[in-house]
Amino acid sequence: MVSAPKPLQARYDAATNLAALLDSVKSRADTGDAEALRLAAAAGSECFSSQAFVNRAANFRRGAERFSEPERSVALRHNDVQEQRCHDLIAQKALTPALVRESLERAAAAGDMVASTIKLDEQWADMPPNELKEKLRGIVASRDGEAIGLMATMLGPREEEPTLNGPFAGTQDDYIAWLLVACDLGRDCSPNSRLLRELCLTTNRCPPGDYRDYVRASLATPQQFQSALVKEKTLLGLITDGRFQEIFP
Repeated sequence: MVSAPKPLQARYDAATNLAALLDSVKSRADTGDAEALRLAAAAGSECFSSQAFVNRAANFRRGAERFSEPERSVALRHNDVQEQRCHDLIAQKALTPALVRESLERAAAAGDMVASTIKLDEQWADMPPNELKEKLRGIVASRDGEAIGLMATMLGPREEEPTLNGPFAGTQDDYIAWLLVACDLGRDCSPNSRLLRELCLTTNRCPPGDYRDYVRASLATPQQFQSALVKEKTLLGLITDGRFQEIFP
């Protein structure tokens, strides 16, 4: 099973001008469209650091020149893409954390699965186990790769909050398997993806290849990755058959 992302999410991932994209969906956001509201929040979150630190792109570019190849070329490409995507939005000088949060809250209230998943992560520690599992089943049932990728971070080992246990939760293998499933279900995991661009610009880790390559090389031992591949295949079969109760019993 390999799914395409939702059309608006695909437009967001491929956009070279986020201000223009948001203008094109403004009427939808104004009328409460859940996905349009969430992508407005995503754009604000993506570009806010570049607004807050006016020399971010130039400083990163100078630092990246010291990287070895192929990481240097990858880093410079990601930086150029980010600068282009955010340029006009930053010029409007309208980005604030409060507006980002408001858009995200409205998107969650309107039923956007990605925004609801972000909210679930915030509520994780206080939610009764049965209610939590029901919400996780809903995320998986949506087959939304972006939401499932966010959900993955909740299903591995957790140091400070309760760890969910089960056949597909609680271990690093589970976390990796869900990341791979998210790629299968339409999350952009390509070499030019937002996932890898954010990783590069925030941590200075700018690996070549796609997101699956990064997961295999950096997040797992060879044994963990092989175990995750088996779980990935099993999960895709259960999702295809709609057997969500078996994923989170």
